Amino acid sequence: MMTMKRSVCLRFSCALLFCSAGVVHAGPYIGTQLGYDDYSIGYTDKEPGFGDLDLEGLSASGGAFGVYGGLRFGGEGAFFSVELNAGTGSAEYKETFEAESLHIEAGNSYGLGFLVGTEVNAVQVYGRLGAQRTDFDLDDGISNDSVEDENPWGLRVGIGAELPLNETISLRADWSRTMYDEIVSEDPFSGREFTYEPEQSAFQLGVTARF
Repeated sequence: MMTMKRSVCLRFSCALLFCSAGVVHAGPYIGTQLGYDDYSIGYTDKEPGFGDLDLEGLSASGGAFGVYGGLRFGGEGAFFSVELNAGTGSAEYKETFEAESLHIEAGNSYGLGFLVGTEVNAVQVYGRLGAQRTDFDLDDGISNDSVEDENPWGLRVGIGAELPLNETISLRADWSRTMYDEIVSEDPFSGREFTYEPEQSAFQLGVTARF
């Protein structure tokens, strides 16, 4: 009786192990994703003779859509991927300070990422390190040199996970944080200098197809 119980338990455990062993394929892949962008923007207004005005935590948020594709190396267990992405978003911030205004809008974006991960109970978890470039439209409402179509690069770090549904299709959840280079605009008439320091948090849900 005890031997039979052990045999049943062993077979059940093997079945669970087999079911939880996700299929990890090396090779090319593509995907599409939907998500939410949240930008935190530091803003500094330096006016000669009047000191500096520092505003922290200005927030612009909105929906996002993108595509990605890459090449994956490795097999079962550990893996490494080189990935390109492109997308667009609707994050926007508007504010009026007495007679002055501030408008910040994020648009198209693209970047390169390196993913390193492992498989844990059929879920493929990974870390991300890369660079991202985003198109910003920035208008301080004062200078004639409103900063339009500025494209700063930023360092992107993140984590994510993929759940394989079969040998070719998997579901992805991805979170990242991007710290962009500062953007500087100057009014040549008054000498005022405006500095923007954007940072982005992005959460994406996607579907990946492997070949």
